[in-house]
Amino acid sequence: MQAILTRLAQQSQAAAEDPPTALLQLGARRLIEVELGLTLLSEVAPAAPAQALWVLLSGYSFALPELYAAGQEHVQMQGIGRHLLLAYKSARNWERALADYTRVSELLRLYDVDLQTGHYSRRSVSLYPERLELYRQLCRQPLPHCERKLRPAHAGRYLCLSQRRRATVTIPDDLPLPSAWPPGHQLPERHQHEALVIPWAELLETADWLDEQEARCQLPARQWRQALERIQLYFAPNETSEFQAADTLVLQGTLHMVGMVGTGKTTLMDVLAVWAARRGRRIALVVGDVTSLLERVQYFRRLGLSAVPLLGTTNRAKHRRQLHQMLSAVRGEHPLQHEHIGFDYTSSTCLLNGLRSEHSPPLPTDAPPCLSLQPIEQGVEEELLGKEDEEELIPPGDEEDASLQAEAPRGRRYACPLYAACPYHLGQRELVEATIWVATPQSLIYTSVDPQLCPPFLRFLELVYRLCDLVVVDEADRVQVQLDELFSPALTLVSKGGDSWLGTLVNKVPSALYRE
Repeated sequence: MQAILTRLAQQSQAAAEDPPTALLQLGARRLIEVELGLTLLSEVAPAAPAQALWVLLSGYSFALPELYAAGQEHVQMQGIGRHLLLAYKSARNWERALADYTRVSELLRLYDVDLQTGHYSRRSVSLYPERLELYRQLCRQPLPHCERKLRPAHAGRYLCLSQRRRATVTIPDDLPLPSAWPPGHQLPERHQHEALVIPWAELLETADWLDEQEARCQLPARQWRQALERIQLYFAPNETSEFQAADTLVLQGTLHMVGMVGTGKTTLMDVLAVWAARRGRRIALVVGDVTSLLERVQYFRRLGLSAVPLLGTTNRAKHRRQLHQMLSAVRGEHPLQHEHIGFDYTSSTCLLNGLRSEHSPPLPTDAPPCLSLQPIEQGVEEELLGKEDEEELIPPGDEEDASLQAEAPRGRRYACPLYAACPYHLGQRELVEATIWVATPQSLIYTSVDPQLCPPFLRFLELVYRLCDLVVVDEADRVQVQLDELFSPALTLVSKGGDSWLGTLVNKVPSALYRE
């Protein structure tokens, strides 16, 4: 879209020394957006009037009669249009843009629009006529993700913002720094998820392998073969037919596996994970809590499989406490004697603390300044910090105050150059090569992939969809409740206690006004 805008601006300037007043009022970008909207409307609902585009962008398939039998291609075009033309979901905005568009010179306009009848027609223009084909391509091609460009910090002194604390760190000249970021995720443009046809005999063979590995690794025997033989697989070809016994598990699209409590659904999920990992396929397991997540990762790693947890960064201290409590209940050992791979993936160690003076307090453990290093110019350091390595606490809500931004512009922020060896990001680095991903609903929704490994901004859920061959959700009914709470949370508006939304607002507003 930016390329179309640049080309149109160049040719309009070549055609006339002074742009028409109507074009200046509408703006070249809005002109392109209006023409893109009319092109989208002509492709998806050609019989609809020009004013109907905002209805198309609303996302409701029943809004226009032409959309009743819309194919998959038209549905995708609608989604692309909603991203590019978000401002025109309002009828007033779209009609105002159409009115401004009709006043643009005919030398520039690609469409004639009758505002009274809603009829619009395409016209021939000599000024950049190939933009019509570009509009059509734009409506059909998947939109690229916004990429985050990182610059690793080099030797020098930096200001770092972390939560409400402002601190400095010095990267010495003699510190060997990696020349590039570690290998990242290779995202395919389109991932066609082919059907997985799994004979039950292969799952029994996988169960035998698990029993052998447990004996070899001296792990408690879980009798996988015996547990799997108790499972009887039944399959219903459609919603109206009866269940029929089957000896092959076919996974295509969305499959809901039902069964009574204790029938072996979770056992089948674990066996499926091992089956997929041994065949080079990538599988994601979604479990309900972090403790069971870390236990699964520990078990798979002891078997020699490549398993990694998908965890966020905000509750690592809580996860470590829960892990200590679980180990104390099971083993009765002192916390200092606890050994578990989960502690590696919930580490709060920041390597930048090793580059600070011994008298400086450590950086906050739950929000290290991995992407917020700002170089301190020579001569500004004393004015900014007052004295060497002084810490200034920023009041809550003022982390991005104007004076700080003026002294260290946001565009000059650098990333920590120690990422490749940082234990804080161990899990994300190992995720690139791992074949078993274990996640919770919260980590899939809230946690984003590190930009060092994936320049496009993606959540874990999007990464799983792009890279995994199979996703298995354990206790799907409970996970559905968790997703409902995440996407449609419920808040108490008013209550006698202090936990209501209005009560919290009343408590915070006076303190905020006092700080100002």
